[in-house]
Amino acid sequence: MEYKSFKYKNIIYTITEIDKINSVDFYQTSKDFNLSNEVSNMSSKRRKEFICGRVCTRYLLNKLHYENINLPTLNTDGTPMWPQGIIGSISHTQKMIAVCICSTFYYAAVGIDIETIMNIQQSNAVIELTFNEPEFFENRPKSMFNYNRELYSTIIFSAKESIFKAIYQSSGCYFDFKNICLINYNNNILSFKIMSTISEKWCENRVINVYFDIFKENVLTLVLEN
Repeated sequence: MEYKSFKYKNIIYTITEIDKINSVDFYQTSKDFNLSNEVSNMSSKRRKEFICGRVCTRYLLNKLHYENINLPTLNTDGTPMWPQGIIGSISHTQKMIAVCICSTFYYAAVGIDIETIMNIQQSNAVIELTFNEPEFFENRPKSMFNYNRELYSTIIFSAKESIFKAIYQSSGCYFDFKNICLINYNNNILSFKIMSTISEKWCENRVINVYFDIFKENVLTLVLEN
């Protein structure tokens, strides 16, 4: 297939169906990682996701004229180990994969997430476990009244996933999803506030903006932070 890239501010990203990844690209990228322990110990499903993520990453690197930069391997915690000067994020569902990259000149932390729109049972569980009361469906911003419960829940949960990736990438800190709370929505930008300090950089009351888009039956969210 022919991959497509999108640009948002100073970052480039792609969204691709896993089963439509070019077989030649997959084979070549798979060969590059054949001898690495991190890939040889993976299940076939995880290996496919890993290789597809690197195929999309190579496509984006080429778009930015970084043809000779190595693809990211894995840190000990399973997160991508990005080459010096590059920062990025990878996410996938059972059918889709999303990747974003940019130069560290522009951002110090990025996070991308893609989620298939939830069903009602998943929506209820996510709201109970990860939402604060102001984020409950009944309390959603007026500008989001046209979203049903399932779509709204998916958007907020995905946004928190992207925030988590960006914060963990720059600090190595874990935190409860209820420690970030939606405070505003305007033109596909969600604003969240940190409720209590996570690290020296990620302090109480810091506001984090999340871009989101709806792609077929999926929600994509993106965080860019300095």
